[in-house]
Amino acid sequence: MIIALASKSKVKSEAARLAFSRIFSLNREGLKIISTDFESKRKQPIGEKQTIRQAKKRALVAKKLFRQSDYWLGIEGGIILNDKQYFAQTWVVILSRNGKKSIAGGPLLPLPKLASFNLKNRQESLSKVIEKIEQKYSLKSKGGTSGRLTSGFITRIEDIYITLIYALVKFTHPDLY
Repeated sequence: MIIALASKSKVKSEAARLAFSRIFSLNREGLKIISTDFESKRKQPIGEKQTIRQAKKRALVAKKLFRQSDYWLGIEGGIILNDKQYFAQTWVVILSRNGKKSIAGGPLLPLPKLASFNLKNRQESLSKVIEKIEQKYSLKSKGGTSGRLTSGFITRIEDIYITLIYALVKFTHPDLY
């Protein structure tokens, strides 16, 4: 099985490898992940619509560049505003060779007030804001924003993995969708 990913992120690639190998019972030899850079002119997407749109663009770029693949992935992290609180959320778009499409959103991670202020005013990207918070409050965990804010209990790989599993439901239970 060949999976095409519109990102050179090792985190996204590893999450895809884990999710597809688990769902389809594949070993390393049975799964090949190919990837390409994806340059976005936009800053961090804010809102579900922008984040999903970016994930779709990524999936379509992967499809255009890697036609021989079985699945094309777009994975995008965005900022969601709900009830005056900012959250980080991952969205996934999966396109399949047989023409099916699936979209899924991951868990909402509440962001600290300082991050919310800087993001609202478009001063810095989420990763830069979290790095400053990490330095100020001595957060030592790695694993992206998820890993840092959950003290390593849920890493960025795990966050993306969960979202990919949600998106793969349409392919594992086609009779329900």
